[in-house]
Amino acid sequence: MNVSAPVEAIEPMYFGDGPERLFGCYHAPQGTAIGGFGVVMCYPVEMEYVYAHRAFRQLARRLSRAGFPVLRFDYYGCGDSGGEFADANIAVWTDNVSVAVEELRARCGLNDVCMVGLGLGGYLALRYAMERGGVRRAVLWDPVMDGRKYVDELRAAHEALERTHGNPDRDVGSQNGAHTELLGFEFSEKLLSELSEIESSNPLSRPADSVLVIDSGTEPDRREFAARVQSAGAHVVYQHTPTPKLLSEDLNATFVPNQILQSIVRWVSEDQS
Repeated sequence: MNVSAPVEAIEPMYFGDGPERLFGCYHAPQGTAIGGFGVVMCYPVEMEYVYAHRAFRQLARRLSRAGFPVLRFDYYGCGDSGGEFADANIAVWTDNVSVAVEELRARCGLNDVCMVGLGLGGYLALRYAMERGGVRRAVLWDPVMDGRKYVDELRAAHEALERTHGNPDRDVGSQNGAHTELLGFEFSEKLLSELSEIESSNPLSRPADSVLVIDSGTEPDRREFAARVQSAGAHVVYQHTPTPKLLSEDLNATFVPNQILQSIVRWVSEDQS
């Protein structure tokens, strides 16, 4: 007897009321929603978005199979959403997260949400949760908590790309008026300044009832950050799982960090009531 696998329902759509609408994919839960909440997935940006796309799609599929409604989406100026990356800033992207949360709530009929954010998406998920509230659980996967280091790494990756595939004598980050090109993306000076101001020592308020902090670096750099989130009143699980970086110098190199995806689905599915 052949037992067919559940049909995966993915609905690509544009949403939001602004002139530049956001693109997203809604993954309906397969079976009865088991957690009483939906999941909003916050991508990283720039080239890390490209490398993370396959992993995020796989994670969304696994969460929907576990019974959760999931929405993954592109920020203003990113992916298939409207707008220009050069015009984006932290406040705009945080507002995008809010719009995505409301869209998920409208589609699944559940008020509680779980945020899943990677890289800068982890920071945006944290910022949204602290400013707007109403988040039951949050998964912060390698959240950017040292903005200066993040910008320095962007510049270093751009320089390596130029030396490998472009002009080895070209300066790091070509200037175009009030913008700087890094890895093919035009960063405004405002955005670069905002990114550089992100610090792990910035004030924290309780972002969610429960928080999973995943640190995939070789060193447990985010352990102290996890402890500060715990001190802010959240129940925190810290997981150090060293894995290769999603962003590498090899443009053809991409992989799915299955161990991390499995741990996220397991943690999100746990009964923490």
